[in-house]
Amino acid sequence: MAADAILGRKVPNGIGKAKMFGVKAPQFSFMRVDGADPVVSVEMVSTGEVACFGNSFEEAFLKALIASQLKLPRVGGGVLITTAIKNERILKIAKKLQKFGLKIYATLHTADFLKENGIDAVVLQKVREKGENLIDQITSGNINLVFNVPSANGNVNATVMEDEYIIRRKAVEFGVPVVTNVELMETFVNSLEKYVKNRRFIFSGF
Repeated sequence: MAADAILGRKVPNGIGKAKMFGVKAPQFSFMRVDGADPVVSVEMVSTGEVACFGNSFEEAFLKALIASQLKLPRVGGGVLITTAIKNERILKIAKKLQKFGLKIYATLHTADFLKENGIDAVVLQKVREKGENLIDQITSGNINLVFNVPSANGNVNATVMEDEYIIRRKAVEFGVPVVTNVELMETFVNSLEKYVKNRRFIFSGF
């Protein structure tokens, strides 16, 4: 069918409609490499992968996450959002996470941005600050998912970048999933939203 399309031949309408979906998810061994920063890039560095099928993209996507041993957050659990990005996409993600019954944690500026837009957020001190420190919350098990978009090189000082690395690394060491990509986080919450709405299948932890 692909060859016919490339050659300009007629392809009947509907012949390419998907009946099932397959999603592959990478698996990484960050814990086996001392000090490795759990940030993915375009380079293939995974140590394995899994492939799962579903009747919808969202179903296959969530199954792939589960099969790759990513722990989905439980209702009543906590999500840490820390990013320099302040836009509508971040707000939509936070609103959906809150709708799922998850508690939002954030650093001061991110929390202020969320609160200004009607989203409750618990303010946590940064890595090097005294008080209710976000690392303490990760190590104590109160945070079940970390959403951190790394700052662009050159736009922030070395201390900020080091703190972001510590957050991601500490999360991995305590078995907390880390998402560093806005597109992936959007796919994740949209998939959960469809599952919650349709109750298509049950998976552990949510």
